Amino acid sequence: YPMTAIHFEPIYADLMQTLHVPPNFWSITALRPDRVEHAKPLQELLKVIEREKIRMRDVNTVAFNDLIIFGTCIYKDHIAFKNTPYTTYDEGGNRVQRGRIVFDPKVDCVPLQRFWIPAYAANIDPDHAIDPAPWVAEDFRISESEFNARAKGQAPFAPNYDKDAAALVAKFEDDRRDDRVKERERHEDEFQPFRDSKIRLFEVWARFDVDGNGFDEDVRVIYHHESNQILQDIYNPF
Repeated sequence: YPMTAIHFEPIYADLMQTLHVPPNFWSITALRPDRVEHAKPLQELLKVIEREKIRMRDVNTVAFNDLIIFGTCIYKDHIAFKNTPYTTYDEGGNRVQRGRIVFDPKVDCVPLQRFWIPAYAANIDPDHAIDPAPWVAEDFRISESEFNARAKGQAPFAPNYDKDAAALVAKFEDDRRDDRVKERERHEDEFQPFRDSKIRLFEVWARFDVDGNGFDEDVRVIYHHESNQILQDIYNPF
């Protein structure tokens, strides 16, 4: 694999030019004659979604680094949904509580250092014939305020985090934060990484026999490893 800039940059530039110089990143082709007239409007719609929401150029700016240097990259497509309350003013100047809803299609690049598979797996496709991975996971870090927003603001698109599990995770993080403060007081001059102040969660996609009927089902789980709490578990919505 390329190990120096002189080898890496031409490949990176060629990939970016090939994919992102054309005006339309997504190309639509009608498979039936009676659908030909619908192809162009649909492509225009995808062009707007790409420009305003997905922004694959920004995604590939990161993904192609992993692809060229390490030989592979991981994409994740999902719906970013969040319903959070906020305080504003009405026409009469009175404070009111309202909700801000975000519902956006997203494609993200998962950093390889945060992507987890079983050590024995040779393929992330659970249907692959040779050593398929029964689960894959991404670890991510969010602030306490973002954790609270996700815990209470995902319905009705997805269930909110389990209240008891979320309370246990919050208690665990509070206790650990107190320990870090005490440790920082003992070592005032030592650098404390910013990510230590965030909550580390795992998003796990697995194939598992949920109800014990002998048939595996595809599920998605949000998991806090340190406290061993499952915050959210749903069937694969896609």
